[in-house]
Amino acid sequence: MRSSYSDGKVYCYLDRINHRVYIGSTCQRAMKRIKDHQTDFKGYMGLLNKHRNYRSSFDIMIQDKYEIHILENYNCENKEQLEDRETQWILAFKEKGWDVVNKNMPNKDTKLILPHYYYPIPHSEMAYLLHNELEQSS
Repeated sequence: MRSSYSDGKVYCYLDRINHRVYIGSTCQRAMKRIKDHQTDFKGYMGLLNKHRNYRSSFDIMIQDKYEIHILENYNCENKEQLEDRETQWILAFKEKGWDVVNKNMPNKDTKLILPHYYYPIPHSEMAYLLHNELEQSS
């Protein structure tokens, strides 16, 4: 039987105007997780009958001019591996000078080991593939 973590994803809410990003991970369907963020935000803003607690993704969502990207589909075995990958993406964005609004780092002991071609590049596609880089240089 396949674990739900084989459907792992690392995603982001991106504010290109202010160069800010929120990074998350999930093994749910992407649209389900995005709808959960939106419902929580509406509850936090008092637009629902049930109050929701603050989440750092709201710092991006309140701008109402944000993009949502799946950074990577990540097949893994457990929550720790998925959170480790999320942390690698947080570190990669920070290394490139983005203001990462995440208040918590899922795994503080994680080291940045993403291949360079996965790194986020400001004002371009969220993750570019090595073959694109090689095609441009040939």
